Amino acid sequence: MGGQVKEAEKTEVLRALVLQKLKGGVWHTTNMNRFQGILRSSAILPEPEIPDRERWSTSRGSELYPYVRTLGGVSLFDFRKFNR
Repeated sequence: MGGQVKEAEKTEVLRALVLQKLKGGVWHTTNMNRFQGILRSSAILPEPEIPDRERWSTSRGSELYPYVRTLGGVSLFDFRKFNR
């Protein structure tokens, strides 16, 4: 049990550091239902529990999944230094 507590503490410290760094500078697009899921899990998960039929670009199979999904990642955008 002590190992689980230490791992949970490490995860929470890492989460706090990452959120502090990204707060106010990163953008992720989703709908309100999925946003509620993000709040419940306290994370933007690379494979959230949503059906493929509700995901973008999944109707023609995994070979056409977005690149970031094939990497097990999520899409985040930083527009702070964006020029029009």
